[in-house]
This record gives sequence, C-alpha cells and structure tokens, in this order.
Amino acid sequence: MAITAEAQRGGIVETIGDATYSFKLRNREIERFEDKYRGIFDLWDGFFSRGTKPTSKEVRDLVALGLVGGGMKDAQADAVINDCTPEDLLRLYQIAQAFSVLRLCLTLVKKKN
Repeated sequence: MAITAEAQRGGIVETIGDATYSFKLRNREIERFEDKYRGIFDLWDGFFSRGTKPTSKEVRDLVALGLVGGGMKDAQADAVINDCTPEDLLRLYQIAQAFSVLRLCLTLVKKKN
C-alpha cells in the first residue's frame, strides 16, 4: 500500500525529491515570515512581477514554514529544505508560489462572503 500525503483544507500537496509533503500557510507562519523578511503582500507582488522577486532564502524559508503549517515540526522542515540543492530552487519557488497564492485566494473569498 502506498502512503501519500493528503492536502489539508486550504493546503496543497507537492513533491520534493522522492517524497510528497503537505503545505499550508497559516497566520502564524505568515507572521513568522513577516517578522524575518517583509510583508506577505509585498511577497505576493514579487511572485507576479509587480514587485521585488523573492530571494532564494525567502523561498526556502517560506517553503519550510509551509511544511510547518502542513503539520511538520520545525526541525523536520529545516531538514527537508537543507537536503535540497540549488537545482531544486525553481521547484521550491513554484511550490511557495502555489501554496501562498492559495492562501491569498482563500482570504479574498472569505472577505467577499
């Protein structure tokens, strides 16, 4: 029997290396990111070429925070990211963009309702 990660409501499942992981961006992870880097709205602007693109450090840390939001412990998330190579950066960028934009869309839908 194969065991794969399942997406939580408001999250996604993506593959890094040979494993699947759950990613979710909660308020707590957004605040941790903002305390260290910049506002989440500035980051979203960067993802869509309306602002400064995220640095590799921002992308790596955001993906780690997404893993934490998906249920992983901080040290485990750091280990997953530390095992990534520079060749993985584009994939990590895509993952960070996907789960952070999903969070933005869910926020906008809630405001409309």
